[in-house]
Amino acid sequence: MHIEATNLYICGDYHGQKEQLKKQLVSIPAGSAVVFLGDYPIHHAGQLATLSILLGNFELQAYLIRGNHDNPQFWRDNREDVNQKFANLTLLADVDSLQWQGLNVLCIGGAISADRLGDRMDQVDCWSTDEQVPMDVAVSTQALVDEFGSFDIMLSHTCTNEGEPVCAEKIAFVSRFLPIDEKLENDLKNEALRLSKAFQVSGAPRSIFGHYHYSSDVDFSGANFRALDICEIMKIEA
Repeated sequence: MHIEATNLYICGDYHGQKEQLKKQLVSIPAGSAVVFLGDYPIHHAGQLATLSILLGNFELQAYLIRGNHDNPQFWRDNREDVNQKFANLTLLADVDSLQWQGLNVLCIGGAISADRLGDRMDQVDCWSTDEQVPMDVAVSTQALVDEFGSFDIMLSHTCTNEGEPVCAEKIAFVSRFLPIDEKLENDLKNEALRLSKAFQVSGAPRSIFGHYHYSSDVDFSGANFRALDICEIMKIEA
């Protein structure tokens, strides 16, 4: 999918923080494109309408990666209809690509919720068997590489194994649920390894992700790993 906009920005998790996002968007030139890294949250089209109006006030085009707080069933079943209905919103597939100013951008949605068997089980935004990074993410990435060539950047909701930030809050949060979810630690590790494989296959030297509600910028083994906090904005240079 080709982005025509002159400027491209990336935004961390949204989590419905409208006022916080508005403060960030005022610095973005009208006509720019913004890729959001997930967790809007989106369960139905009405929530997309609210986001569309907000972005329309700033004359921005948005591309949305799915987070673990976004209904995967709605995303799969309604993505094409949503993309036709909202002129300034595009729901991306869980493994998708964007082309902008000569850059090839890999986009990967989904993530496991650490609290999948805990606090969220009685809420409407938990899909414990369906929210993770796709099992075939590396194979799907290879198919995109075969079609478009190697990637310059990987954007994802969660992160690779080697890119995981050292965040005490996140470690403590996950630890709360390990006693009630015996598969959680192994599932999280395997998800990160799947994403690492996709990153390797993609050929990208840069990984940008959300999910951790934390900001960091780390170089490791010749690659750069950037975590964006909630509503944190960064500009991509061509």
